[in-house]
Amino acid sequence: MNILIFGTGNAAVFYIKDNKEFFENNIEIIAFIDNNEKKYKQKFIEKKVIAPNDIFKYTYDMILICSVYEEEIYEQLICEVGIEPKKIYTRKNFFEQIIFCWYDRKYDLYNKKILIIGEDFGADIKYRKYYERYKELFCIVGIISLNKINIIQNYQYDYILFTNLNSLLFQNYRDVKNDNLLNKEISDTNILLPMEVIQIYFNNIKEFQYGEKYDKKKFLVIRINMYPIGLGSIAMRVARGIAYAKKKDYIPVVDMKTIETQYLEEGEYGKINAYNKFFEQPSEYDMDDIKDAKHVLVMYSRKYCSKKEENEMVLPKIKKELYSKYCEFKKKFNNKRVLGVLFRGTDYANLKPYAHNIQPDLDSMVEMVKQKMLEWENFDLIYLCTEVQEACERFEDEFGKEKICYYPQLRYKSHTKKYLAEVNNDAKERVSQGKDYLVALNCLASCHSLIAGQCSGTEVALMINNNQYKNKYLFKLGKYGIDDI
Repeated sequence: MNILIFGTGNAAVFYIKDNKEFFENNIEIIAFIDNNEKKYKQKFIEKKVIAPNDIFKYTYDMILICSVYEEEIYEQLICEVGIEPKKIYTRKNFFEQIIFCWYDRKYDLYNKKILIIGEDFGADIKYRKYYERYKELFCIVGIISLNKINIIQNYQYDYILFTNLNSLLFQNYRDVKNDNLLNKEISDTNILLPMEVIQIYFNNIKEFQYGEKYDKKKFLVIRINMYPIGLGSIAMRVARGIAYAKKKDYIPVVDMKTIETQYLEEGEYGKINAYNKFFEQPSEYDMDDIKDAKHVLVMYSRKYCSKKEENEMVLPKIKKELYSKYCEFKKKFNNKRVLGVLFRGTDYANLKPYAHNIQPDLDSMVEMVKQKMLEWENFDLIYLCTEVQEACERFEDEFGKEKICYYPQLRYKSHTKKYLAEVNNDAKERVSQGKDYLVALNCLASCHSLIAGQCSGTEVALMINNNQYKNKYLFKLGKYGIDDI
């Protein structure tokens, strides 16, 4: 299949990388299209970059739009360039109509038997809890660690999934064949399952029938399928799901009950919806209400969202108790010009999660705050939103204690070597910290101006604020593992 791809940014890079096996086996990229004429003499992913008006010089099967501006590009291709609509695909349409169908034909994972082999010692327990949430899609026949590879013959399986739980984005998938971890008989067959295939299935919406109740209603269960994951990321994923439900006239229900999360205490799994500890449900229904529903669609975390859907996204409402705490703290801002600063350090700065936004260091943040305070005129207060204890101390030293305020919450030393969602082993304490985090973000959204590194917390603050900050500066430093090499 010969295609042209419109877009030469991270959207194209990640889309091709996320669907690597499909592109390597099915796609010949003829060229990339871009409106920026400065790129026409350059190459992108080893392919030439062409102007939209040069499209007719090439023979192709379709044009794939890989850009957040897909509506504008779609209109440009039809109205200005004269391309037939049937030859134009957005990332979402291309995935649903072509990519998923290919993976589904090749692997046919529904009800197939999968044996999990994990790198970590103790994977038997850890992975079993982790993959329990996927039992509706796959049949997990066993979960073993590498030190027990000799018992593999005790299992009947269709596929082996070699995985590493330590990577939040599953970027550390390793080639078992090259590592000689399994015997030659297994390595030379097609039963080794790439982690990306599992992700492909998560991105597909599957319908279930649990009973005969609510015959006229269709429910969309928004299920957060990554663990551990922060509340900012959860809020954004739910917002994308709500936007999709609104578009399709589905009733959204958020599920953090049938999955294992860091916010469930012992004995709560399958009984308590962890989502309800922080947010109000987007509809009048909860998971218990739809257990006998006739039409239930399950959506796992959405990776892609059209520009139009982004503009229609609405964040879930925080619990009333948290909103009350926010209102109480916000009294400090009354009749004052407040500069909001979000500094994300610790886990991001130390672990550098692949393809996440590079965060500014503390020196750079302090200098930028000084610069913008002069440029944007004086502020009465600096509200610091951070989990880093050293940042609070540094800001007080630089600007004076009377000038700095921050929401009282647990903070960490900058040398933390774990993701913050994993730091505390006590679920009750994690819930308490999560609630404080949401209050702190709402306070950040109430500031006059904003300086921040780019992360999910920043996205949440911008959405709560409805992009009404008088001034804002967001650090654009690239992506870990891509731009910092």
